[in-house]
Formats: sequence, structure tokens, C-alpha cells
Amino acid sequence: MKKIQIRQLRFRISAFTLLESVMSLFVISFIFMMFTISFTNTINIIKGELFILRFERIYRDTQFQSMVRKQSNNLEIVNKKLLYLGKEVEIPNQVEFLNSYKIRFSEDGGNSSLQKIEIYLPYTEKKMNYQLYVGSGKYRKSIS
Repeated sequence: MKKIQIRQLRFRISAFTLLESVMSLFVISFIFMMFTISFTNTINIIKGELFILRFERIYRDTQFQSMVRKQSNNLEIVNKKLLYLGKEVEIPNQVEFLNSYKIRFSEDGGNSSLQKIEIYLPYTEKKMNYQLYVGSGKYRKSIS
């Protein structure tokens, strides 16, 4: 009889109680949610910054195509869309253009306005300004 009791004590398995299981599940869920929220915010910031780089490339490409083809081209920002060279690019939610814009490039690649393009990135709370220079097609970028 003693041997059976000793054997039962030796094979006794200790486990979490229901309360301990719920607490550990809560802690793991909380840590996972904090990581997910931080990760989502980082993704939104990166998407906004990547679109800014894409916008600058599209600006230079449209200007270059005007010079090469010797024809005037337009770069338009209307209704959350970027229109250039017959193409259409959707503006992501991570970027807000504060107005509608139309930039006309002449045959020699210069633009004909002193327009100021204002872009707001809500996730980083940055406002980017592009001041266009008449004739040269160049711009000055400032961040505030």
C-alpha cells in the first residue's frame, strides 16, 4: 500500500490553475497588442515617406519627359489622385495634399508657376512644402 502511495506522489503532475492560465494569457495578449499597434504606426509612417519619394521621382520624370519629347506635360493632383503622362496614381491615406495642384512643364522642362505645393503627413505630423521656381523646373523642399 505504501508503494502505491509513493508511486502516486512521484507521478503527481503540477499544472497551472485556471486563474494562472487566464493571467498568463492576458499578459501575452497585452504584449502582442502593444507590438501590433507600434508596428502598424511604423508601417503608416513608412508608407507616407515612400510616397513622398515617389512624388519627387514622378515630378522629375514628368519634367524629363517634357524635355526629351519636346512637348508640354501636366502633373496634376486632384481628388486623391496624381495624374501624369497619361498615368494615374492613387494617393495613400498616409499623405494629404492640402490643395489641388496643376503643374505645367514646357517643352524645355521648365514650369511656368511659382506654385507652393503643401503636403501633410498625419502620422508623423510633418508638413512638407515644395516651392517651385519659374523656368528652371527645380524646387526647394522644406519640412516643418
